[in-house]
Amino acid sequence: LTDALNDYDGTLCFITHDRTLIHQVANKIIKVDKGNLVIYPGNYESYLNSTNYLSYENNSDNNNLNSDNTNNPIKNKFIKENNSKNKLDNQVRKLNKRINIIESEIENINLEINKLELLFIHPNKFNNLNQLAEHGEKHKILKKQSENLESEWEKLSTEVEKLKPK
Repeated sequence: LTDALNDYDGTLCFITHDRTLIHQVANKIIKVDKGNLVIYPGNYESYLNSTNYLSYENNSDNNNLNSDNTNNPIKNKFIKENNSKNKLDNQVRKLNKRINIIESEIENINLEINKLELLFIHPNKFNNLNQLAEHGEKHKILKKQSENLESEWEKLSTEVEKLKPK
């Protein structure tokens, strides 16, 4: 489920108490505070860190809301790792989105190329040599576009493979 949500390109607003889901999917937190919306960019960890909630949560026995969270190396390491993972996930998601667009473009271009090649089989369907030459030039341009997109697809696919955790 979280993969599907992370792959979704649109905006999704969800209200939940499922912290695991929030950690895995959220990239912006909107808090309703006394009727006002407060927007926290970033993931859930960033939100908790920016509101000092983590400090409060760890020191709730002391009721210390203003406790400094910066001296907790374990928590800081967790936050850094989580932020790095989210950045990596976002990079992979963007690359996959572009790969999908390229695949669609290649498919459309190849359909056009196939149509032109079917016309070339029957040159008598052209009204004149200029029309044949125009279609030949269009074929050449489409082939070059397809090659460029395939090259970009290969490059992006390799990048995604390098970014995926082992």
